[in-house]
Amino acid sequence: MPKFFDEIRVTSDKISTFVSMKTIRKYSHVITQILIWALLLVIPYGYSVAEGRDYISSLWMFWFLLPMYTTMALGFYINYFLLIPKLYLEKKYWQFFLSTGILYYLLGKLSGLISSLMFQIPDDVVVKPPLQWVWLGTMTQLLVNILLLFVAIAIRVQQQNSKIEEDARRRAEEQERRETEEQDNKTLEPAMALAQSIPASATPNYIFVKSDYKQIRIDLDDIMYVSSMKDYVRIRTISQKLPITALSTMKAIEEKLPSDRFCRIHRSHIVAIDKIESVENNRVKIADQLLPVSETYVEAFEKRIKN
Repeated sequence: MPKFFDEIRVTSDKISTFVSMKTIRKYSHVITQILIWALLLVIPYGYSVAEGRDYISSLWMFWFLLPMYTTMALGFYINYFLLIPKLYLEKKYWQFFLSTGILYYLLGKLSGLISSLMFQIPDDVVVKPPLQWVWLGTMTQLLVNILLLFVAIAIRVQQQNSKIEEDARRRAEEQERRETEEQDNKTLEPAMALAQSIPASATPNYIFVKSDYKQIRIDLDDIMYVSSMKDYVRIRTISQKLPITALSTMKAIEEKLPSDRFCRIHRSHIVAIDKIESVENNRVKIADQLLPVSETYVEAFEKRIKN
């Protein structure tokens, strides 16, 4: 039996972790609106049941005849979108609670002003509602405001924690990628040193590039052109329909390719000279692709193809 309860606890922890990390992070604003409006619609229903009224009239009374509900919703949204992100999450607690108190005071005054305008009570008329009504209305408004405030804070804190965890996860993945790359480079250093010591005439007719966490061999005769893509390069080959995406810079890949067979024509393109089909208007055609020749490389490129 204890084992059974341990399994229940582990399962519940997994579910709560999934909900907090996935669902709330993605749909937190939507979930918040559903919860708040469900709360604000349920209270009039409880009042209608307690007083024997129909729900529509109770809803009308709470939202239009008693503007405290409208001001409570307004207070929630000001806290949720302004005060909590700007003050509470920045750990300016005194400023936050002071601002919240002033906000609710002003909203209470606004609620009273709206009520007097709606009911148009003359100044010489003194209205004394039953004490229990005053007490009930005040306590309801206070409790709902406190509840809405804590809900808003909880959701915002969860959002902030989720963002922090997501940023930490991304940094860890980036650090792992860099460490893996450094380890791969250290592993390849002896082979690279050996390759550099071999005379050019005996240089192998292939290169190795890193793609999908592994080193892939590509024959030089198979390469048509190379294009840059930020921290990656795309190598277009004859044998494969899709280009090979490798983790490398254009400078690094240019140093690997023999200069007598490949030429850089643009900051984003290196072409195999023997794969060029035609050159026209500073554009190189290779395998139905037109690659631009930039002014920086046009002179050197023209010398290469003339020779």
